[in-house]
Amino acid sequence: WLRFRMNRSDRNAPQFHGSVGKQMQTTHAVRTLEQYRECPFKYFASTLLRLGEESVDEHTLTPLQRGQLLHSVLEKFFLQWKKSNKGVITIENFNQALSQFHMIAKKALALIPASKRPIAHAWLLGSAAAPGIAERLFMLEINRPAEVVERLIEYSLNGSFMFRSGNREKVIQIRGVADRIDLFSDGTFRVIDYKANRAPNRDQALQLPVYVRCAEQQLEGYQNRSWRVRDATYIAFGDARLNISLAARNFTQVITKGEDLAIDTVDCIERGEYPPRPIHLHNCNSCPYPTVCRKDYVGEE
Repeated sequence: WLRFRMNRSDRNAPQFHGSVGKQMQTTHAVRTLEQYRECPFKYFASTLLRLGEESVDEHTLTPLQRGQLLHSVLEKFFLQWKKSNKGVITIENFNQALSQFHMIAKKALALIPASKRPIAHAWLLGSAAAPGIAERLFMLEINRPAEVVERLIEYSLNGSFMFRSGNREKVIQIRGVADRIDLFSDGTFRVIDYKANRAPNRDQALQLPVYVRCAEQQLEGYQNRSWRVRDATYIAFGDARLNISLAARNFTQVITKGEDLAIDTVDCIERGEYPPRPIHLHNCNSCPYPTVCRKDYVGEE
C-alpha cells in the first residue's frame, strides 16, 4: 500500500492541469480560436473531444441554435436581395426589404420546435414592445450610406495565411466564413460579423482581426485590383449599440493585437495546453461542459 501511494503520479504534473503534449499542425476554424481564448478546456472539450453541449432549457433556443438561426435567415435574405439587384437598402425600399425578410424568417421559424417558436418569433420579427432584428439592421444600413459595389455573403476564407506580430511571422491554416464583406467603389472593404447576443471584448476578440488579415490576402487581385480594409464591425443584436466598430478605436493597433493573439493561441494549441482557465470565472455558469471540467484546480492555483 505504501509503495503504491509513493508511486502515484504527482498531482502537480502537467497532465493533471490540461497538458496533453505536442499536437500536430492542423487547420483552425476561426471561431474555435476565439473559443480557446474564452477557455482552453472549453476548446479541448468541443474541438478535440467533440463533446456535445449539455442543454438545460428546453423552452428556448441554445446560444448555438440562436446564432445558427440568425445567420441562416440573414444569409438567405441578402442572397435574395442581391439576386433581385436591389442594391443598398434605402428609405424608399425599406418596406420591401422588411417584407422579404419576414417571408424568409417565417419559413425558418416553422422548422424549429413549437415550444421554442414564440420567443424566437418575437426576437426575429419584433413585437409591440421592441423592433425585430431586421428593422434594427436595415435602419443601420440606411444611416451609414456607402457606395457598395458588391456584397460577399458567407464568404469562405480557407487556406494558408501569413500573420505577423513584431518580429514574429507564422503561417496558419485557417478555415472560416465571414458573414459579410462589403466591397466599396474606392477599393476598400468592410468585414461584418453578426452576433446574436453581445459582441466579444475587443481586447480579446479574434474573429474580426483574423478575417481582416485573411480577406486582405485572399481578395488580392479580385476584380483585377487590390483591396484594403476600411472597417471591421460586429453587429450585435443583444447590444443596445448594435454596431460595434473596431475602427472606432486605433484600428491598426486592434488588428495587430488580434494577429498577436492568433499566433499565441495557435502556439498554445500546438503545444497541447488546455487548462481549465476561463477568461472570466462567471463564464463557468453558462459553460456547456460543467460535468467533465476539472475546474476545482482553477480555484487552487
